[in-house]
Amino acid sequence: MQISTARYLGILTLCTLSLPVAAQTCAQADAKLAQNYQAMKEYGNYGSNRNPAKRQSAAREFETTLKNYLRQPDSERCSFRAAKEAGLEDSGTVGAIRVFSWDGQDSGTLHNERRLVRIKDAQNRIHFSSG
Repeated sequence: MQISTARYLGILTLCTLSLPVAAQTCAQADAKLAQNYQAMKEYGNYGSNRNPAKRQSAAREFETTLKNYLRQPDSERCSFRAAKEAGLEDSGTVGAIRVFSWDGQDSGTLHNERRLVRIKDAQNRIHFSSG
């Protein structure tokens, strides 16, 4: 069975667009994290456009993007420059552990610090602890 070039390219494009978030490059993940964190700030309790539902949606997308990217074997090399400029803190990799933290943008006078710990076990499987 032969497939026309246009149909082949269409199928290839569809497959590429449906790749999971984890297949993103460092630059793509970094840009998405920065974008979501900016939305969290804009719609959060300290922002100019307070909207708890939009802040919560951006926060879920932020954490999902971070976890999915950190599952990639080469994620240690990503510096997350744009996300750090937006507000992400990164301990860097220390042994098998890398810790990230950020302000949840959802509290009052005191800031609500969120944390994600990525742990790589002896079999190089990735585990997370968050709080």
